[in-house]
Formats: sequence, structure tokens, C-alpha cells
Amino acid sequence: MNESARIADFEAVPTDGTFLFTVEHDGEEREAILTRLADDSVVAWRNYCQHWTDIRLDTGDGAPMRGGEIACRRHAATFDRDSGECTFGPCEGAYLTEIDVTVRDGEVFLTDDAYTFAYQGPADAHTASSGSTSPGERLGF
Repeated sequence: MNESARIADFEAVPTDGTFLFTVEHDGEEREAILTRLADDSVVAWRNYCQHWTDIRLDTGDGAPMRGGEIACRRHAATFDRDSGECTFGPCEGAYLTEIDVTVRDGEVFLTDDAYTFAYQGPADAHTASSGSTSPGERLGF
């Protein structure tokens, strides 16, 4: 496996949360999240709500989980962590954009040819919140 495509150690991917990383796509940085599924596989989704696809699910620290589902802090929409389908909110029925990853030898690698791994954490232009709700955010968790 190409070391430049290594995102993180498998153990760094939370069982009830997400791991934030940045990829390059068409010359631009885009954020993505990893989440661990019940069968201990890992899935990656672009970190953008399907209600407004330019709005991140999080505030710079990875998308929150609510009741085992990925939540959008801005719209309160929830997404099934396995399929990416919006199960509640203004974009109900829409799907998060998946990014192909694989787990090998205890490490998670980017395997999607449309993306290049950039680094762990938020994109440079997106700064982390202090933990309080940010302007327009509706969920404070």
C-alpha cells in the first residue's frame, strides 16, 4: 500500500465518533471523515451536509455522532453511518459522498483515485471551534 495514501492507524478511528482528515480533489482541499462500523470496517464520507453541500457537518473537529448516526451541527440532519443516507432533516433521503478507503495491517489507507490524501485534521481554511456553537449552528454538542 502506498504510504502517501495512509490516513491513520485503525485504532485512531473512534467507535462512536469520526476522524477528520483532508484530501485534495480537482486541485482543491476537501474535508472528509472516517467512522468505524459495527463490523469493525471503516468508511469515509466527505465532510459536507447534503442540504447545502458547501456546509461542513462539523465545526472543525470531525462530525459528531448522535444515536449512532452522523449529525450535521448546522442543520440537525442525521446520516446513517453505514450507508450515508440522511435519515432525518432537510435533506432526508440524500446520501453523503463516499470516499473509498481500506484497512490493511492496522492502518487506514485512501484508495479512491479521485482524491489524494493531504493531511490529518481540518482543511487550512477551516478552523476549529472552541466547543461552543458557531454562528448558524443549531446543535451544541
